[in-house]
Amino acid sequence: MKSVRLNLGWQMSGGSRCASVVLVLLAFHAAWTCGETSAQSRLQFANPDPNAYAQGPITYAPGDGGFSAVSPGAVVTPAPGTNPFAAPVLQPQPGYAAPTYAAPTYAAPPAAGAWTAPQPPGAVSLGPAPMATLNGNVQPVAPTWDPFAPPGSTPPPVPAADPYYNAPCPPGPAPGPFTMPPLIGDAQRFLRDVSMDYNYFPGHGSNVHELGINDIDFSATFALPMPFAQPGQQPLTVTPGFDFHYWDGPSSNADGNPDLPARTFDAYLAAGWNPIFSPMFSAELEASYGIYSDFTTLTNQSYRIKGKAMAVIGVPETNMKLKAGVWYLNRGKIKLLPAGGFVWTPSPYTRFDVLFPNPKLTQFLAVTGNTEWWWYLSGEYGGGTWTVKRSADADPAEAGRIDLVDYNDMRVALGLDYKRVAGLGMHGFFEGGYAFNRELIYASGRPETFTPNASFYIHAGVSF
Repeated sequence: MKSVRLNLGWQMSGGSRCASVVLVLLAFHAAWTCGETSAQSRLQFANPDPNAYAQGPITYAPGDGGFSAVSPGAVVTPAPGTNPFAAPVLQPQPGYAAPTYAAPTYAAPPAAGAWTAPQPPGAVSLGPAPMATLNGNVQPVAPTWDPFAPPGSTPPPVPAADPYYNAPCPPGPAPGPFTMPPLIGDAQRFLRDVSMDYNYFPGHGSNVHELGINDIDFSATFALPMPFAQPGQQPLTVTPGFDFHYWDGPSSNADGNPDLPARTFDAYLAAGWNPIFSPMFSAELEASYGIYSDFTTLTNQSYRIKGKAMAVIGVPETNMKLKAGVWYLNRGKIKLLPAGGFVWTPSPYTRFDVLFPNPKLTQFLAVTGNTEWWWYLSGEYGGGTWTVKRSADADPAEAGRIDLVDYNDMRVALGLDYKRVAGLGMHGFFEGGYAFNRELIYASGRPETFTPNASFYIHAGVSF
């Protein structure tokens, strides 16, 4: 076989031959990489010299200071008013989808008695947290507690105990509108009080301008729980009572020949309830039915119904209550009387009852022993109605007949009120006052009205 030799036509030394080999390899590598990069896109960054490349400029997205999508080889030029050094905000190209991540999962709860906060998979748990006592103090951890143990593998740091030991049981669910109240928790004193009330107006029947009165009232109040009342509601009070009215006058010698029997009576049964509908709204309700007569002869007018109805509205963030309602007096002259006003308690020692027709100012005075004393200034619309048998000295047209008589007056009194501070005890009052606008009104019109003189009076009462 013959050998073939390629003669390049130039002579090389050993070092020159090595250099030529290196140049050949570099040329081969450049040719290879040029073909590879020609198939790829390149991102050209902005250059202060817009003539450095031939491609057209591309601007930022308006107002964001970042980059928009850049075409291969394009020059990015900042838009006027933007910061070329702001952090780039790349705008997604059409068809771009944000990456999704799997929702985190949490380990199953530990065994009963151990508490562990929810942890993602692979997280390290410190085990059960220290438990707290009922009074709020944190118990120290037990010496055997391992904070690096798996959740639920160690016992609680304190032994399980009765959660209600040395503590009251938590309240149960709120009762509904038709829930029967507890029979023991809301127990009330059945016989609330027994009281006696006395009124004295001086006067002599021999004087044609005077009218003397002695009133004595006996009553007892019983408290009955309401069957469907919510806790905290006031009980229903039932008060039977009997009054004696002793009259001194009027004189039959006065104009029109007025007269009254020596005694008239009240026998009644009253009921009262103060329901609470909400912390701001309540009511005061009272009704009575009785016989008001001298008991010689009873007629339909001897049986009378009376009552009161007041709405009470508490003013938020104040010590004031508004009251409005009516009094049903059912007298011969006045049947229905509007009533209302407000009650203001600026302090525990002062109370203003600015009400019509019974205003009152009450002020704390002193404490002696176990008795608390208050003084007060009050007003009142007083009186009553009775059926009476006219005397033989009356107008001949009415002598011996049954008539309906009203007694009305206005009263102002200054008095003392006392009550026991602790325990069940006596409560009472004593006052002195002045009665004016006094009048006797006869339904028969014979006479139509008798007006006695104004008079001072005393009024006292006691209850047990």
